[in-house]
Amino acid sequence: MCQLCVKKTFAFVDTGMGRLRQPEEIEKHLSEAIGLLDDGLKKVRSSRVFYSVLLLLCFVALAFFSDFHLPFVPDIVFTFARLALTVFLCFCAWMARVGNDRETNGLKAAKKDMNNLVKSLHMK
Repeated sequence: MCQLCVKKTFAFVDTGMGRLRQPEEIEKHLSEAIGLLDDGLKKVRSSRVFYSVLLLLCFVALAFFSDFHLPFVPDIVFTFARLALTVFLCFCAWMARVGNDRETNGLKAAKKDMNNLVKSLHMK
């Protein structure tokens, strides 16, 4: 893991990998990474909407299949279809709520840490 530490007596930052970089170069890369994290946060918000719509569609499909019978198709087919829809419904509910919350918290924490690193580079 690359560990950044600011050496206050020099104008370089030790990246822990045997290479010294100027703080301006590291700040540029951190700023780019913060922009990528912002894009990731936007994508998480849109994926929450996507999983919520899928959740709604699963509810509608389950309601449709609850009393649906065809004379030439065995009931086991509809039982497995209802089971698959229920599993998919649970997955969508998990991703819409818990999965996206965990990803949002991780992206926000990474962004906060990167902002703190940028601030520490300015505090020479």
